[in-house]
Order: sequence, then C-alpha cells, then structure tokens
Amino acid sequence: MHRTVARIAAFSTALLASIALTACTAHGSLSQVAPTNSAVAATSSTPDPTLSVAAAAPVVRIGVACDDLTAAMGFATAMVSVPAPALEATTPEGAASRQAGILTCAWATGPANAQGVFPTPNAELSVSADVAAGAQALGASASATPLGVGTASSEQCDAASAQSPATCSGSAVTDTAWFWLRYTGGAGDAPKTRIEAAARGIAEVLRSAPVQAVYAGATGSWSTSGDCAALGTSTDFAKAVGATSPGSWGDWNKDGIEDPVRLNAAYAGMYNCVWQAAQARSDGSKSLITAQIVPGADWVWPTLAGRAGITSTALAVPGSDGAFYRCETMSGAQHCWGDALIDHAWVQVTDISGTDQSEATALLAAVAAGHTAS
Repeated sequence: MHRTVARIAAFSTALLASIALTACTAHGSLSQVAPTNSAVAATSSTPDPTLSVAAAAPVVRIGVACDDLTAAMGFATAMVSVPAPALEATTPEGAASRQAGILTCAWATGPANAQGVFPTPNAELSVSADVAAGAQALGASASATPLGVGTASSEQCDAASAQSPATCSGSAVTDTAWFWLRYTGGAGDAPKTRIEAAARGIAEVLRSAPVQAVYAGATGSWSTSGDCAALGTSTDFAKAVGATSPGSWGDWNKDGIEDPVRLNAAYAGMYNCVWQAAQARSDGSKSLITAQIVPGADWVWPTLAGRAGITSTALAVPGSDGAFYRCETMSGAQHCWGDALIDHAWVQVTDISGTDQSEATALLAAVAAGHTAS
C-alpha cells in the first residue's frame, strides 16, 4: 500500500483521541515481516501524464554488492541474500533515502513463509558513505560494549523471549562508511558473537570499497536544513483550510525506523513538517497538515505516474511544474493527498482529517508561494 496512506491512517486513529503527534507504522524487520511490493487492488486509476524531466536517478554510493559481503560476514549457518526491507522510492522518505545512496542488504536461511516471516537466523545491513553523520549519531549513543571496529561503534543485544528470538544490533563508523547491522539468532545461537565477527568482516571489505560522489541533483533554492518555517507563513496555510488565525509549525514525528543509518538518510535531506490550526472546527477537530518536501527529487516524479490502486487528477498550482490530487482506498476508506513538483523538489501535503481536491490545491499553492517569497 502507499506508505503515506498507511501512516495517515494510523495517525488519524490516534488523532481522534488527542490532537498530538504520535508514532506511526514502523518498518518491519526480517524477523517480523518480509518486505513486499504490495499495492491495493486498482480502483479507477488514472495514469499521470509523465513530465519530461531529464533527471538522473541517484545510485548507491558504496561500491560493494550484497553478495560480496556474504562470505566476509562469516555466518556459521549458510544464509543467502534476500530482498532487504527498504523505503520505497514512491514515498518522500524513500526518495530522500535513495538520494543519500544507502546500500541495504539482508540474509536469511530460506524464503519467507506464508505469513511473510523469514526463518532464523537472519541478518540485515545498511551502509552509508556519510561518515560525519555516523560519527555524530554514535557520539550520542555509543554504548559501553562497542563492536570493537572502526573509529566509533555501539552494540545492543536482547535476550530471547517467548515472543521473539535473541537479537543483537550494532553500528560502526570506519574511515569511509557508517554501517548498521542486526542479527537475529536461531535456536541455541549466540547473536553477540555472530554480530561482532560479522562487523569485523564488513569493516574489512568497506576499507577498500570505492565511494561514489554525493548525489548532485538540482535542489533549486530550497533550504538544506529543512526548516519548516521556510515553507510559507502560517497565514498561508490557515487560508488554505479556512482557518481564521495563523496556527503554528512544528516537526512531524518520524515513523519508527529502527535502523539509524536509514533514519538519518530518510530525514536529513528533506522537510518533514506539520502545521496545526490554532482553533477547532465545528466538529471539535483541528486541521493538522503534513508537508514533506524532498529537494532534488525531480528524478522520482515520472515514477509516481499510473501506480495501481491510486487515482490521480491534475491540478493547476501556480509556481509548480506539475501537480496532482491523488487518492487510494485502504481498508474500505479513501485517503487523499496532494503531490507537486516545485523548484526541483517533490512536495507532498495531506490534511490528517481528510484532504479534498480544493484543499490540496490551496495547500500546494501555499507551499509554492511561500517558497517563492522566501
């Protein structure tokens, strides 16, 4: 299903009890649910006209294939590469992660079962070339039992319980990379021993791996800090939803990604913002608007066209190079949002309480106007 819709559905449920930012659907691990490329059965999907945007897609920055790491990790039990849990490029978080050039790998002893659960032992890995971000992250979270590799590292292990097998996860920064690894053990396994040995093997391979340049897509004049206040005045958004007072900006909560490498990659390069109306509507609820913007993501725009189960209606939004009102039906309920390409950035806006076409148009226009004026 569409990742944003899943988050909105969970978010809306919590909103009925309290107007507060709460955690949304988390990304599953290999020991929980196998990654899928599921799509809701198509309704009357209308393909988007593909814009003629000549933008090269980003590439993985670390020049190593997952299969190249299998032997280096030295697992006692033979495991093979399996599809890694990944942020889909058709979500703002996924596009930002792709632009960061993250390498994601996963291994298991066999295919997932009918419930989508991989057998144990299994492992998953993410690798980033952003050494500075890794050093900063580990500086705040390094534990007393580091992995013993690289210039900084951390490690956390959880014993087996009736509900879950024993697991260990760890993160390390080397001279050229920052990686995170999780190992879920099988019966009688020793995840701590496994992950520490695997970390040493990974660090050795990464030592000589070539590193590609940072993605150089056109980012327009967007702020690199993702400052929510720079999206436009609160008054612009108040007008878009028919509110009479400015309301306020804030950072929208992140959605439970356990992997710090992908978490940083997904949100460091984008705006992840929420605007809340100051006064309640007639039904007692308050407008809560999410605005996610990925500068440089014009490469992903053509890939958003014609996805199964999603209807798209073209919008006229001044200041954009294309805009659409999109809807998807999930669990019998329709959820809608607005997408636009503005100054080389993918902009997605949603009213948590429900977004109609006129509101989506007004919200996207408010972002475009605010960006032009900033």
